[in-house]
Amino acid sequence: MPADDDRAALNRYVRERLQREAREHGRGYQADMSRRTGLSQAHIANIMNRDYQGVGLEATGAFGRAWGMTSSELIETAR
Repeated sequence: MPADDDRAALNRYVRERLQREAREHGRGYQADMSRRTGLSQAHIANIMNRDYQGVGLEATGAFGRAWGMTSSELIETAR
């Protein structure tokens, strides 16, 4: 389990990357990520739009796999 600092960095990284990719890809991005991660579109929207909501380890792993990254690569990138 990542340390608290790593968890905060992961939350920020995942949220910022989702927001950036949504702007770049436009309409349908959340539906595409939902299919790729197995997470609901509502959950993805909440992660993107609610700063106070953490991403969670299971969701972080799902996004990492969708982006072709291992958990350790995701943590290193987030730092």
